[in-house]
Amino acid sequence: MWWIIGILVVGFIIYKVNKNHKEHVNAHVSNFGGMMVKYGILIGYLESGGVQVQKVSKDSVILASNSMNWTLDYVGFNLEVRMKGFMPMLGNVNKKWIFS
Repeated sequence: MWWIIGILVVGFIIYKVNKNHKEHVNAHVSNFGGMMVKYGILIGYLESGGVQVQKVSKDSVILASNSMNWTLDYVGFNLEVRMKGFMPMLGNVNKKWIFS
């Protein structure tokens, strides 16, 4: 009996957090035209370097080339940019930048 109540409480908390995140994304990203418009300068700069847009969602953009993957995620009030790839002279490269 108690485990059912516990599952309901955890489910309700997950629902509220997800709802708040969606409202926040709508207010700060979707109202500005989405990720492709709001961060168009950065995406355009990365595309000029030879990467192509692979996937776009409400709060993320994934760009990829033969040797690099770039992920732009909107988390909270921050833009997180992650680069992961392989360079022959450097080996595996992983970087993460957070912009507020």
